[in-house]
Parts: sequence; structure tokens; C-alpha cells
Amino acid sequence: MKHFRNAILVAGSVLIIVIVSIYIITIPGRRGRERILSANHPALLAACRELITTRQSYSNEQQVSWADGIYINGNSPQFRRAPQIIQDLRPLHIRVNPHCVLIYVALPPRAVVFGYAEGAEQFGTTKLIDGLWLGE
Repeated sequence: MKHFRNAILVAGSVLIIVIVSIYIITIPGRRGRERILSANHPALLAACRELITTRQSYSNEQQVSWADGIYINGNSPQFRRAPQIIQDLRPLHIRVNPHCVLIYVALPPRAVVFGYAEGAEQFGTTKLIDGLWLGE
């Protein structure tokens, strides 16, 4: 009986540690999502479209070529050239192609802004406004 009680105590302790760890790990994702949801969505969409039209002025910071797109690290000097509303999201990195901007705000859980060019096919988890989606 004593061994059973000790096993229950150990299992309960491990479960509590796992739950607290998951909660702590997901804090950045929840905060990133809050920054996205509280942003000025029309201004954020305009900034994404600006990045799409000016993407050739940025250099690709990733070694792997990415189908006519660029990768901008959130800590790089050229990131400071991005529109302020995008900088305010404090993204990890940004991917820009001719049809879409993906702003990776948090991982894990994933919180990504999808900003689409006018007339581009759109997708995401939650539609913020036409042309701007949240991916989770």
C-alpha cells in the first residue's frame, strides 16, 4: 500500500510539472497572438502590401532559395527598415513572396500573420479583415 501511495505521489508530481511546463512554454504564443489581435489591422495589411511591393530592396537572409521570395530575420539590421507596425509585433522572422507576407510572431504555439496582395488567394485560421489572416 505504501508503494502505491508513493507511485501516486510521483505520478501526480510529474503531471503537475508537465502542466506547468506546457503553460510556461505557451506564454510567448499567447502574447504574440494578443499583439496580433490588438494591432490596427488595416494598417498592418497596408504594411504587408508595402513589403510585397518593396521586397526586391531586401536581401534574402536565408541560405535556401525560396521561390521568388525573401526571408528577413527579426534581429537583423534590415528588419529595422520594415514598417513600424510590423516591427511592433516583434516577429521572429518574416517571409515575403509576390503574393503573401508571413510574419512569424511566436513559436510554439504558432502565431503567424498572413498578409495577402490584392486579389491573391487567401487562407489562414482566423480572418482578421479581407487580405489579413491569423494562422495558428
